[in-house]
Amino acid sequence: MVSGNGKPVGDDDLEEAQAVAQRFLTLVGEGDHRGVWDLFSENAQAYVLNRAVDRGMDFDLMSAIRQGAASDEQFDDYLQDLLEGLRRDLRGVDLARLKFQATPEPETAGMVRVVYLLEMDVAIGDQRPSIPAGSVLVAPQEGEWKVERLIPRPG
Repeated sequence: MVSGNGKPVGDDDLEEAQAVAQRFLTLVGEGDHRGVWDLFSENAQAYVLNRAVDRGMDFDLMSAIRQGAASDEQFDDYLQDLLEGLRRDLRGVDLARLKFQATPEPETAGMVRVVYLLEMDVAIGDQRPSIPAGSVLVAPQEGEWKVERLIPRPG
């Protein structure tokens, strides 16, 4: 399999990327805001901080968080708000009934899209069909896979 820049993405890469996406959604469900933050890539952290400023967060607080200079209380308050937003995005998705399918993202070099599929209650024969509920984009960063983006809808 090949990513957007022609760089091969091996089966081990896909398994690791899938495990990170699954862990990310599990941590969101469990409410582990620090664990969620740690799984975000640097780009994703910068993006969500910039969005927070766009939505009214104090610029100095954003800078302090970005530089690691915010107090634990400030950081935790921000992460709790972020977690609430992620949970709103995932509202209606039963995180306990998900299956995962990882494929290289053809348009973005080195990135993997992990689609999370919701297993249906109704069986067809011996199979329970699954429908796409959304996806998580993950990419390698400093030797490990990190979450770049949550796409909380199919497609």
